[in-house]
Amino acid sequence: MNEKSKENMNSEELGLPLFYQQYPEYFDTPSNIYYINEINAAVEKLLNKYGVKTVLDMACGTGAQVLYLAKLGYKVIGSDFSPGLLKIAIEKASKQNITTQFIDGDMRKLQVGTFDAVITIDNAIGHLVKNDFELAIRNIHKNLKDDGIYIFDILNLEAMTDEVMKADSERMTDKRVTTDGTIIYNVRHSTIDRDNGYLISENNFTIQKDGKQEKIKNKCTLQIYTMDELKNILSKNGFETIEQYRMDAYTFKKDNSSYSIMTIAKKQ
Repeated sequence: MNEKSKENMNSEELGLPLFYQQYPEYFDTPSNIYYINEINAAVEKLLNKYGVKTVLDMACGTGAQVLYLAKLGYKVIGSDFSPGLLKIAIEKASKQNITTQFIDGDMRKLQVGTFDAVITIDNAIGHLVKNDFELAIRNIHKNLKDDGIYIFDILNLEAMTDEVMKADSERMTDKRVTTDGTIIYNVRHSTIDRDNGYLISENNFTIQKDGKQEKIKNKCTLQIYTMDELKNILSKNGFETIEQYRMDAYTFKKDNSSYSIMTIAKKQ
């Protein structure tokens, strides 16, 4: 990648995971669902700690956090920019007799009201380049009540050693079986551009369904940060970082040896 292309890179060019784009029906595989309860419980614990009652999930996907929190009595709205994932979220809410609202919207622009908390979970903010990240933060600020909080997780640039990169590639090289019996094989190879804070994952999928096989290559790039970078960006855009720690990306449990960051910031 030359210097010009780095400067001009926009969010769309970062790339999104295959299932966000073309195969939203494969997003909720059992291997993903396995960790969701732990993640949801960790998020709810934080919301409870800060006395949150109303929540806007600005990257809700298929509704994992929205539906969980709605069952617990939170007033929660979910938004996402993927119509395919939102369609699944709405269907899940209907099957579970949960009344809540899902909105097709861009976290950089969408304004729904004011909430006690905004959340973006599972590295969602990493799909935005730095300039768009700041746009999103300023917009999140508008969707929060005075002293409202923003909770998000993202990968830790400082923790991405060569050993961690290799281990993550191996962990994500796997076989998954969806609820309809589709078998998905994935071989992942990840690299990192430390100068620009890009994590680049190249995935080779083999999808087997009804006796047919399809091979797909997909490239996904995340913008990642150090803890200090996040604090500085938040401070510049109207937030005070009130809590920040390293955590396990799959369970959201605090873990000083892990490579994800949980950040809780308060609107100033």
